[in-house]
Amino acid sequence: MKQSVKLILLAVLFCAYCTNAEEEDATDPGIDEDSTYVPGGANQLDPKRAGRMNGGTTVSIGDYPFVVTVIVKDGYGGEMYSVSAIVSNTQVLSTGYTVDPNQYSGGISSIKIRAGSKYQDKEGFIFVVSKTVTHPKYDPNDYPNDFSVLTITGSFSGYPNVQPIAIETNEITFSPTNPTNCFVLGWGTDSNNNIIKLLSRTDYKLASDASCNSQSATLQCFEPVSGSICNNNMGFPLVCNNRLYGVHPVFF
Repeated sequence: MKQSVKLILLAVLFCAYCTNAEEEDATDPGIDEDSTYVPGGANQLDPKRAGRMNGGTTVSIGDYPFVVTVIVKDGYGGEMYSVSAIVSNTQVLSTGYTVDPNQYSGGISSIKIRAGSKYQDKEGFIFVVSKTVTHPKYDPNDYPNDFSVLTITGSFSGYPNVQPIAIETNEITFSPTNPTNCFVLGWGTDSNNNIIKLLSRTDYKLASDASCNSQSATLQCFEPVSGSICNNNMGFPLVCNNRLYGVHPVFF
């Protein structure tokens, strides 16, 4: 099945505004070695809530140090995990839906970032999100402007396996004879639907807009080459030519 992945291109000016914000002094975020389980709440091992990738190949966080997990705790203590990408020493690019308080029971009580780990639920470093800026035209019932920039307290700089990725500022032209190869990173299940606890990668190639009936200029169509990401999951970073090119919106 062909999937659409939302372009970052039209978000560049918005992101530039956010990343020019003054950086706060670095603080030690601490290391979290224990897995997190919330009885009666969303569980990091629940593929319906944690984001889902099928048939991916496990990879090292050292090769993709920009990949992080956004941990959103609702007003009743339940947690939801989603994949996002570091875009500066203080900021993460995610979807607007991920940090929309109206999508959580009792609103949002806290947002944290786990970085530098091949797992979603343990190891690495935990950073506290102090500010979120969502696109002013974000609509929870639509997808063209479904992105948000999350600012942490302190800095990602200086931590092992934690590093921002550059954002692509030019649109890649589709070529049917020489398609651009890209990939998506995250967590999910293997081809037998067994949960994969390690960071994984699936490969995609640029496709024509007609191939997935894209109805927005901010959406780009991609066709899976190996593995796939599921509909109704959000935040998976799409990388083309070693630059962040898109994120997967919740409604695809």
